Amino acid sequence: MNEKSKVVLGVDVGSTSVRALAVDALSGRMLASATESLEIHRPSPGWAEQSSDQIWTATGAAIRSALHSAAIDVESVVGIGFDATCSLVVLGPQDEPLAVSLESESKWNVIMWMDHRAGKEAEDINRTAHDCLKSVGGKISLEMEPPKLLWLKRNHRQTFDSATKFLDLADFLTYKATGVDIRSLCTVVCKWGYQASSNSQSWDCTYWNSIGLPEFANDVRRIGAQVRNPGERIASGLSPEAAQSLGLCAGTPVATGIIDAHAGTIGCLATKTSETTQSQIPLDQRLSLICGTSTCHMMLSETARYVPGIWGPYYGAVLPAMFLNEAGQSAAGSVLDMLLERKRAETGVTPAVSEVTAYLDRSEAERGALAVAETARNLHVWPDYHGNRSPFADPSMKGAIVGLTLDWTSDAYLPTIYLAHVFALAYGTKLIAETLEQNGHKAIEVVYACGGLAKNRHYMQVHADVLNVPIVVPNCDESVALGSAILASVAANIYPSLKEAMVALGQPGTTYYPRDELQTFHAWKYSKFRDLGNFIAHFK
Repeated sequence: MNEKSKVVLGVDVGSTSVRALAVDALSGRMLASATESLEIHRPSPGWAEQSSDQIWTATGAAIRSALHSAAIDVESVVGIGFDATCSLVVLGPQDEPLAVSLESESKWNVIMWMDHRAGKEAEDINRTAHDCLKSVGGKISLEMEPPKLLWLKRNHRQTFDSATKFLDLADFLTYKATGVDIRSLCTVVCKWGYQASSNSQSWDCTYWNSIGLPEFANDVRRIGAQVRNPGERIASGLSPEAAQSLGLCAGTPVATGIIDAHAGTIGCLATKTSETTQSQIPLDQRLSLICGTSTCHMMLSETARYVPGIWGPYYGAVLPAMFLNEAGQSAAGSVLDMLLERKRAETGVTPAVSEVTAYLDRSEAERGALAVAETARNLHVWPDYHGNRSPFADPSMKGAIVGLTLDWTSDAYLPTIYLAHVFALAYGTKLIAETLEQNGHKAIEVVYACGGLAKNRHYMQVHADVLNVPIVVPNCDESVALGSAILASVAANIYPSLKEAMVALGQPGTTYYPRDELQTFHAWKYSKFRDLGNFIAHFK
């Protein structure tokens, strides 16, 4: 790199890996990326734990590898940003890890977002009907942090009492990087019950008292006394200890972090296409899909919109002075993986997703898209195999397949089963979009999608057909990490605002357009999907 280069780093900590991305802060050119795997510890069914020490070590390894692969001089790195899953990190008096279950060693000190141990605690919190619950669609999810905190208090009191810091994973990373305990407005407002608006921001002590956690009512130091906007620079930047761990220079600006799906929204919402009209569509008419193991549906607005069964409105969680509603499907990519894994259990061979989609593509080329879709006409799927996040907000909901025949275990039937599940996931997104629009959001004119599932061309085309709007997908695999790099560019004062940084660093993309010949078919199938969902919601 030449001496005038300015490089920003985005670090994305997902469920199974850490990815580090280096970006030219002036041109937006992606220079290098590297990935390190993470381990998931499962001491009981439905539980998922990780190690914050392992995450930090993997972060350093990924950064060093990315810089080395592109021969980037560390002195050219002018900023670093972090995003992560909304997992709970527990630290003791010396910042040592504390075990989050009696069955685990102390190194397993992270309760992952996907961990469902706190179901009863979530139910107990929801029975309080506290006003703070209005900002999570009226019902808190067991994936959020207050139920997990309450679970720890009830089931692992030693850890709960000994802990001096409970942090969202993104905030742990910025704390580890700087030594300063700053919490992101994104993490605390979306996952902790922090109350924020254009007029005020604060913890609500009555909330903690009402849900059985009075320890945090008048002393918030363990959950965050200082809250900053995503992208805001933290203190003096990288500490000497962190700089050594990460292979960077001490004092490098560090941005206040963000949740991974929210970073993906920043990274993909300004994707560049040849259609100038798409870039002119207001932000509050763009839906972003962060598609992977699960899917997050992110919708911005200039005024607060309270939507039953959908999280938010969250003030400032993505962009300053804008509200966010966040919906989701707890299982998306994992649903399709499950189908392929079932075939492995039967045959000993796991079909690749690419094999199935290639077969569907060939079939569409030979017979037409409508003819292929018709093969799944009478196969109806409700895909909530891991509960429903939105809009029913019911983690106890189950999946269903209706219309099976004796041929359903045959190899020839796999593409049809797969297609029916892709349809169902797209219908779930359509149901979320309709719920948003029925509760005050403007009509969605375009969808921006990123994440692992966004690489699946067939999956994206089906979503465009079902939603009947264009879907824009960045021509890169790094939109989430790019979102954190954009935060870093603001912390480094390269750009004066997140919006300007998004436009400057946005990547080129591809647009999928809805196919007219499928609209009648999907309208009929969607009506049956709604009927099936209403039946399952009441059949317990």
